Amino acid sequence: MNIIFNEIIFFFKWRLPDFFRRGFYGVGKHDVWSFDVYLSKVIVRGLKELREGKYIDTSLKHNIDEMIYSFDMISKMNNDKVFLLDEKTKLLYNTSIDKNKNTFCGIKIMTDSETIQYKKGLQLFIDRFRELWT
Repeated sequence: MNIIFNEIIFFFKWRLPDFFRRGFYGVGKHDVWSFDVYLSKVIVRGLKELREGKYIDTSLKHNIDEMIYSFDMISKMNNDKVFLLDEKTKLLYNTSIDKNKNTFCGIKIMTDSETIQYKKGLQLFIDRFRELWT
């Protein structure tokens, strides 16, 4: 009984006001908890919608696919499905890296080609940001 009561209090105290904040302002307090993940999901949905537009040239469509890949990887990183291993992390956590399985604490490490593709997609997003409209 107490658990149900706590859930009801939580809903009315946090979830419902946050729902209205998102409706009025476009973002709520829960959205900024993992803001990078929230934005990556919004960006992926927008890029997919944009890619289906009639007036997008083929080179931009290809670039949009690369951007989508990068922002999808951000969601995968947040869900512990993949790990981006940079040089600083290699030095700090060298003992936790299983070189035979290419994992870090049980999470798949991005390959060099995946890392290059990930960074390229983010850079394309920066470079072509002002062209993302229909």
